[in-house]
This record gives sequence, structure tokens and C-alpha cells, in this order.
Amino acid sequence: MSQSLELVRVGYYRAPAVRRVTPFQIRDGECLVELMTNGRAYIDLDGHSVMLTYGDFRWEYPGDWSLSHTDPEDPYECITFLFRIPENQKRQWPGYVRPLEADILVNFAREALHAFHAFHLEREELGPMIYNRLAWETYRSNLHQQPAEPSVVTLLRAFIERHYGSHLELQDLAEEAQMSVSNLFNLFHRYFAMSPMQYVRERRLYHARLALVETGDSIRDIAEACGFSNVEVFCRTFRQAMGITPGQYRKRYRGPQRLTAETSAEEPS
Repeated sequence: MSQSLELVRVGYYRAPAVRRVTPFQIRDGECLVELMTNGRAYIDLDGHSVMLTYGDFRWEYPGDWSLSHTDPEDPYECITFLFRIPENQKRQWPGYVRPLEADILVNFAREALHAFHAFHLEREELGPMIYNRLAWETYRSNLHQQPAEPSVVTLLRAFIERHYGSHLELQDLAEEAQMSVSNLFNLFHRYFAMSPMQYVRERRLYHARLALVETGDSIRDIAEACGFSNVEVFCRTFRQAMGITPGQYRKRYRGPQRLTAETSAEEPS
């Protein structure tokens, strides 16, 4: 497959705040992968509507249509990979994949987007690398396939991704799921092996790590944007989870650079 595979384009798409986006049909000799990075999209699967959220991706072959249904209150965003494949190539992979490790895959997709436009690698080399990684994630997902998560779990994952930066309480999650707090605890322990608020904390820390590496925002601003009550709580929580301070994490993964006086002063020792 890789011998006749060509990476044509890597892009980023943000849907408008409407229910239906105008789709386009995949042409002969092309394969499109749309990998969700934010928001919600919907596809029809065997007559049922399935929600796609963070980390999910979709293989689209000739004759398929691109994603078109979204939530106007939470429009989807995705990284797209367009490959040129042999004419009359049959579908290799199922249309919809929920990866085992969404964070790792989304990070890979972001790096691939940057590499494609920064010309760090020859595109002849980059194309098979990306395609094979997506194929491997598809294989792993199928190999370890578990019963499809209930729609309420998908709903809660999307809700937390939208609101991790705000003040969230157990009752907010219970109301969104329309269930009791005790049932909410049971649900999270079954599907995430942690409590609801531990899951919220993990998502906040994940987005904080991204902001530390990808932005120049101060540690105080990152703490606020990621839903921590103050910078002291953020730094303490971050150090307990990562073993280093936010400032040390930023230096390690962004390389040596001069921090602003404000950023340095904000991080408790």
C-alpha cells in the first residue's frame, strides 16, 4: 500500500456553529481521514446516530461523504489527512475508530500537521508514516475492542472537554447525565477506573501541559484557563501528578528559553 501512497494535504478544519455543514464526496483515488480534536460530530451507523468526540477518527474512501452533522453549541474541529491511493482501491479500514489512547493520537496528529507545513520531512516519507500510524491505531482499537461505551459516557466526555476550564462540580456532571451522584461514581469507575472529579483533573492537567508547551501564556493564566481555583493549587496538583513544577515542565519540553519575570514569580517554590 505504501509504495503507491501519497500524502496530498494535512489541514485543520473548524466547523461553523450550525447543525449541518456542507459535505463533499471523496473522489476516486483518494482517502480522507478526519481526526477529531474538539467539539462533537455525528455520523449514521447502521441506522443509528453515533457521536464522534475528541480523538475519534474516520476513514473515508471514494464515494463516502465528509463529516457534515455537528452541534451548533459545540461545533467539531478536526485535523484532516488527504491521501492519494490506487484507483479502485477497496476500503481497507472501518469507517469509524475510537482509539485506545486519544491524547497520544491527537498529539501525534498535531505534530504531523506541523511537520507537513514546516517541511521537516520529505512528504514521500511523511505520508506512509502517518497512514501506517492511523492504520495501527485502527488495528489496536479493533484488537482490544470492548463493548461500545454508552451514549451517556460519550456525552460526559464531550461535556467535560467543553467545560474543563470552568468551575465543575459533581452535581453538574450528574445533571448533565441525568443520573444520581452515586450512579455517576459507578459509571466513571467502570469506564475510566477513577472518580468523576479525578477524570476532570486529568483532563485539566492534560490541557495545561499542552498550553505550557505550545503557548507563551503565563502559568497563572494557564491555571485559570484550565479550571484551577488559583495558581498555587495548580502548581501543587501539577507537581503531585508529574513530579516536576509547571515551569520545569515548560523548560524541559520547549527547550531552554527565558521566562518572563511574571511567569517565574507566579510559580510557588
